[in-house]
Amino acid sequence: MPVDGRKRLDPPLPEGYFGNAIFYGYASCKAGELAGKSLSFAADLVKTAIAKVDNAHMRSALDWIANQETIKSIIPAYTPFIDFAMTSWWRLPLYEQLDFGWGNPSHVRIPLFAFDGIVGLLRSAAGSGHVDALVGLQASQMPKFEKYMRNA
Repeated sequence: MPVDGRKRLDPPLPEGYFGNAIFYGYASCKAGELAGKSLSFAADLVKTAIAKVDNAHMRSALDWIANQETIKSIIPAYTPFIDFAMTSWWRLPLYEQLDFGWGNPSHVRIPLFAFDGIVGLLRSAAGSGHVDALVGLQASQMPKFEKYMRNA
């Protein structure tokens, strides 16, 4: 799962830093074991995985990347149709500070979200605590998802 490294790095990245600082924590468990446990068990797995992404872990990852001869050595670990990923741009000041010379944006979106099994959360242009959830699924799965969300 993505972990925001902005405040976890020591020293932390500057307050106005707008680039990526994403590191990944991994929680794993056999489906049968997970199904037989409480929600708090799953939450503890996630909490433990996130806690392991500390400054030492992130600095080690950055050192490894810096020592690669070519970017082609860095292989994504995301497996479409199997893995689930979630990212949040909730705290980014997209509507307040983003200005490319035409003023603040009316809407903000992730440019390409063509991954199966990924969810992105953004502050909505509606403001006041509203959230836009961008969901990446196979086209054949979208009608089922839409039906589920309408009946939720």
